[in-house]
Amino acid sequence: MKDLIHISIPEILLVQVTKIEELDFLHVSQFFWKNGEGVEVSARGASGGLGTLWNPVKFDLTHSSYTHWIFISLCHKDLGHLVSILNLYVPVLFSKKLKK
Repeated sequence: MKDLIHISIPEILLVQVTKIEELDFLHVSQFFWKNGEGVEVSARGASGGLGTLWNPVKFDLTHSSYTHWIFISLCHKDLGHLVSILNLYVPVLFSKKLKK
């Protein structure tokens, strides 16, 4: 992943199924997403975990909310456009989905 990020230089990165705790994800992400900001959600058991990362040079965070999903709104500093992003993990098999 580090090489792909180095080659493509994305401004926003969504990571799914991190399988790690939220505070650990932000620490680990510094190895491949230097000088970036992010929001994370912990894994539940052996699956899940989300991370949404962005380049703070290009974007300002205007809103964030998260539980088992991440929703953020960013404002592009150069263009002034608002960007809304939903990062959601849903197991592929219906039988693995949580019922509430």
